[in-house]
Amino acid sequence: MYFGSSTSLFLFETDWLQVLKETLETMKTYHNRLDAADKHLQATQTTMDGRLHDGGMFMQKLSELTMARPEDLHTGTLGCTEPMKEVRRTLRELYALFERLVQAAVHALNNLEQAKK
Repeated sequence: MYFGSSTSLFLFETDWLQVLKETLETMKTYHNRLDAADKHLQATQTTMDGRLHDGGMFMQKLSELTMARPEDLHTGTLGCTEPMKEVRRTLRELYALFERLVQAAVHALNNLEQAKK
């Protein structure tokens, strides 16, 4: 495109190059932010996978205690020496697990709300 003089052509090209450089910098910034978000999401997934696994193990133990016959709870035939203490400990673990899951869910929702802003 020619505007009548070499000076105006040079100014047009210089402006155009400046716009391209700014666009490239903006894209690099977006790329860095997306990389950081991706790393954060991967870390969150790893954490949640671990918590899900722990929850599954807990539920398995809880189901064994739930399905046990009452005499097994008192005689210790479930593989633990003090089954009633195991029941109380398991219930405390359940409460702690749910508390951590609720905290993680609240944290994730807060992060989503901040990301929308």
